[in-house]
Amino acid sequence: MLILSIDLGFGFNKVVVADGSTILHKFKFPSAAGVVQKNKMIEDKRIFSYDGKEWYVGEDALKLPSTSIVDVKDYKALEYFAPLFIYYVCSTLQINPDVIATGLSKAHVDQSGYFEEKIKSFTVNGTEIKNPTVYVLPQGAGAKIAIDKYGDNFPTPNKEFLGSSTYVGADLGFNTIDMFQVIEGKASPNLFEGIENSGVVKIAKLLIDHIKKTMDRDITYNEAKEILSTGKLKIRNQVTDLSKEVAEFKKEYLEGLMDIIEAKYGKILDKMDNLYLIGGGSYLFADTEDTFIRVPKKDNEYYNAIGFYLYALNTATKVG
Repeated sequence: MLILSIDLGFGFNKVVVADGSTILHKFKFPSAAGVVQKNKMIEDKRIFSYDGKEWYVGEDALKLPSTSIVDVKDYKALEYFAPLFIYYVCSTLQINPDVIATGLSKAHVDQSGYFEEKIKSFTVNGTEIKNPTVYVLPQGAGAKIAIDKYGDNFPTPNKEFLGSSTYVGADLGFNTIDMFQVIEGKASPNLFEGIENSGVVKIAKLLIDHIKKTMDRDITYNEAKEILSTGKLKIRNQVTDLSKEVAEFKKEYLEGLMDIIEAKYGKILDKMDNLYLIGGGSYLFADTEDTFIRVPKKDNEYYNAIGFYLYALNTATKVG
């Protein structure tokens, strides 16, 4: 049974592909798409035909002019491009999965029925794709499943929590932050929510505004994500070092984020053993000396995708 688990995000798409209990691939690519023009004189296999337009995906899209890149920074854009991103993975790896598992932020989980239908049947490159078995989970659910199995030591199975852990989990995404509470090893409805426009997008916005103000240049959110990763802006092969500004913006964001968490969830955290941080933004806390905060030592941004995969494996096995 071939399982494609994909954590479709506003920053990066995180992918786990497994054959039964064996993970074959684990990688990420930017949640970026850009419109390109077809030319009969040039055969370009990087082009995907989708919804009446021609597209580059991922890193290829980021090489296009800024005006051609579409920012995937809200739910509607994510829903629109989800089939294209899934097809891109299947085309790149030359796979035809039996099961697809993915998730949505709790801020958007009420759209999960529409999202599932969008993924189950779509057309790319003139070919109709049908995926009969699709699972759409809340983001935090995937993270909890991964934490239950691996703690903060993926891929080593967990030996610490033993099903009785009590903690708050925060999935720090590009757009959203998903909060969930686990009491004695079980998810609690007491805290299970998503906060829109509070993720790393806030750092990207500071960077976009800074570049516009100091250089009079417009960049997209996708381009800002690249600068957050490298600390450098490259234009016409000339590199501008923005690492100092990036560090300052990250510090400002972290202080604001902890203020939000403390204000909204402080009384809940008082009764918890740990605050568990996963997701693409959790790397910002990787060097924290606060023993209350726990960040997976490895592959922290893949914990949702890993959890989605484990859910699909266990569910399909039971059904089978």
